[in-house]
Amino acid sequence: MGNHQMKLQNDSPRFRVRTIHPAELTPEIVRAWADLEGGSLHFNAFLSPHFILPAIRRLTSDKNVLILLVESPSPSQLWGVGVFEINRPSLIWPLPYLTAYRPPHSYLNGLLIDSRHPREIITALYDHLSHPEFPYNYVDLNLHPECKITEETHSALAQTHPLQWQKTGTIRRAVLRPEAAGEEYLQTQLKSRYKDCMRLLRQLSKLGAVTWHYLTGEDVTGDTVERFLELEHKGWKAAEGSSLASSSSHTAFFREMVEGFQSQHRVFFTELRLDGRAIASTCNLISGKAGFGFKIGWDPEYTRYSPGILNAFQLILHAPTYCKSMEMIDSCSSPQSFINNLWLEQRSLVTSAYTSSFLGNCSMKAHKRTHRVMRTINKMGSWVSGR
Repeated sequence: MGNHQMKLQNDSPRFRVRTIHPAELTPEIVRAWADLEGGSLHFNAFLSPHFILPAIRRLTSDKNVLILLVESPSPSQLWGVGVFEINRPSLIWPLPYLTAYRPPHSYLNGLLIDSRHPREIITALYDHLSHPEFPYNYVDLNLHPECKITEETHSALAQTHPLQWQKTGTIRRAVLRPEAAGEEYLQTQLKSRYKDCMRLLRQLSKLGAVTWHYLTGEDVTGDTVERFLELEHKGWKAAEGSSLASSSSHTAFFREMVEGFQSQHRVFFTELRLDGRAIASTCNLISGKAGFGFKIGWDPEYTRYSPGILNAFQLILHAPTYCKSMEMIDSCSSPQSFINNLWLEQRSLVTSAYTSSFLGNCSMKAHKRTHRVMRTINKMGSWVSGR
């Protein structure tokens, strides 16, 4: 597969796109990747090298992983990254195709694109993906933020390239804007829930001293990580075998991932403690100016006091102080999560894909039908389980 270049506007760098396998990553590329993440058009902790590389090492393998790099050759600089999984031909679909790399515990996909030249970077990707030597005629980006800039660019490029970009679905997910949070938000937007949480705090305080802690930087220690793993393993997650501590490989992934984000002070935990002992904890990742809720855990012994909700309540209360450098915190929650009743703002996320042939369009339609069937099955499951 040959690299090819394109001439862009005079004030823009010349871009080339190349594909590599994880084993070909150098420390220099990984550092440039981490820098790109902080200046991306859309912040995404789940496309950080601190997330992707531990996932490849601990949860999946690198056998079928393909990484697309958008670079300027002189001076050498990284402008875009996409991480994909190669899907081999099968009886159902006779041609190889790419899907966004989706390891366990990943809640957002898409591409990392430098915010300074998004249109030119997407154009370079179009050139590469539609090149006759590129062997994949269907590239699934899966779930990523809705974006006017990228959609307008896709529409314009569709007039000049054989490659087509299409949305395959839309969802909305709860977010918190720290600058809009705080006590006034709780008392005006969540008046009844504010009263409920204050009542639960008073009841819990009868058992001992209740404190709330925001931990980041040097305050995040090995003990912080182990407390979280213990709480996340309690209750129904342990029974289902879905907690991080249920699997040694998932535990190892979590520890390595947290260490990577922590090396750049880009992870924070929140803890609700009773007499100094954590009874609820959350782990959250930071990418650029955005936070991402990763996992939560609480002690089921205190279920009647809703420690998980009280922990989230305290974050809303203190977000203007502790999270003021973040424009947004993505809950990464499911539609059934309790957080949707506390974080009232939502943002739009879409699923989309590139196709470059008749067969690629057929694959697109097949994937859309599959998504519809899976949504129906999930809804039926929700009705049956009463979630």
